[in-house]
Parts: sequence; C-alpha cells; structure tokens
Amino acid sequence: MSEAGRLFRNAIELDENFALAHVGLADTLAISVDGNQANIAVQKALELDPNLAEAHALQGFVRMFHDWNWRGAEASFAKSIELNPNYATAHHWYATLLAVEGRNDEAKAEMRRALEINPLSPNFHADLGQIYYFNREYKEAEKSYLKALEIYPDFIFAHEYLSDIYLKTGEYDKAVETFIKAEKINNTYANETAERQRQLEAYYETRRKIYRAGGIKKFVADSFGKSQDANAPFGNAALDVLLGEKEKALENLEKAFEGKAFLAVFIKADPVFDNLRDESRYRKILRKMNLQ
Repeated sequence: MSEAGRLFRNAIELDENFALAHVGLADTLAISVDGNQANIAVQKALELDPNLAEAHALQGFVRMFHDWNWRGAEASFAKSIELNPNYATAHHWYATLLAVEGRNDEAKAEMRRALEINPLSPNFHADLGQIYYFNREYKEAEKSYLKALEIYPDFIFAHEYLSDIYLKTGEYDKAVETFIKAEKINNTYANETAERQRQLEAYYETRRKIYRAGGIKKFVADSFGKSQDANAPFGNAALDVLLGEKEKALENLEKAFEGKAFLAVFIKADPVFDNLRDESRYRKILRKMNLQ
C-alpha cells in the first residue's frame, strides 16, 4: 500500500463519511491494473456526496482507463465540470479522453482550459505536449515538454515524452540523452553515496557506448529491456515496433487488450504504432475497444 493510500484509509477510519477521503483513496487505487477497488471507493464517495465534482471526475478516470467506457467517462467528466467549472483536473482528464478517441482539437481546448486554471502545472503542460504528439505535431509537442521542464526540471515524464518524440523523428542522439536524463532522475536519491553515483555514471556511459557502437536499435534492446509486470505488454509492443518486430508487436498488443493493460487506452492515439494501422489484427483490437 502507498503512503498516500494508508493516510486516506486512516482518514476514513476517523470519519467514514468524509467523501473526499474516499476520493483520495480511489485516486491512489486508480492507476493499478485492477480498477475494481478504485470503483468501490469512488462509488462510496458519490453515495456520501452526489454533487462532489472530484468524485465524478475520478469516476470518469476509472471508466476511461479500466472500463473502456468512453461515453460513460465523458458523461462523468461533463458532470464534474458542470458542478465545478474551475476544477482543472476534470478538464485535464477529459482532454485525455478526447485524445484517446482521436478528437485532438477538442482535447487541446480542454487541456488549455486546465492550464488557464493552473498555468504552473508541469503535468498539464506535458500532457498538452502529448496531445500534440498524438496529432503528429512534434515541434509543438517538444515546446510543451520543454515548458513543463522550465517549471520542474526533474519532471521525469516530460523527459520520457521527449525521448519518444526523438525516437519517432529519428533524432537519436537527443533520444539517448533524454532517456539517460530520465534514468538519472529515476535513480537519484538524496543520500546517494559518492561510490553509488560513480557506478551510475559509469552505467550511463556504457549505455552511450552501446548506442555509438550498435545504433539506436541496439540501445533500445539493451537499455529498455522487456518488462514482465501485469501491465507490460503495451510497453513491450512499442519496443517491438522500434526494433522492427511487427508480429511480436501485434502479439503484445493483443495481450495488452486481453489483460486490459492500463496504457492500452492509447493504442489508437500513439504514433509509435503507425506502421501497424493497416494490419487486420490491429484494426480488430480497435473495433473491440470501440476506437475504430
């Protein structure tokens, strides 16, 4: 259990009718592979306060990422925004839903509304960049990611998103360096010993040597590896595409669909899968997800 989840459970023990505590607990559960517990918590919040904008927004999030119920998610986000037009997170998540469906102009408008409410959110800037990325507007995406990093230089997702752009556009030197930057952030701890820091720097330099000697495919194969967790097939499919292994990519996307992988909602949106779009197996997944 996360520390946030533990604290929200403590709050609920102290006051089981505190609706926002149930929303907070649901939020900590909503990024897991199984959204059932998140759904239970958010339903409890709505029972306690049917007019709680935060609860409706989180219901939309669960419907989007776990139920693939696009119309239900849109209704939840609309209700949240109706109850509190200045709840930036509802606009943010609604923009994500619109991007998932390929409605990128609407998605940009919603994300810009979130940024009007909270212009200093690195997350909002980075996810606006993701919408540009999904729309193949790579220069605009890069600008948004860099804006996020102006606000928070160690925002790891912005570095990872930048690496995705550079891999897609063939700017491999930049892709390698931004990937390594993200790795450095992920591996940095406040009390790291000097020896550990030296070992990490040597590791990063080894990654660079692998790239220089074997090119980007060797770097991707060696540095990214293949994850084995329950949510892995979607990410592995993206790696397969980068390595030119189309059949393996399709197989992993089918696994992501069957296992309802959290990130599988982006199967239509992500440009990394552009060379699979004429494949019947890929189109079949889109049909089953109602994303055709």
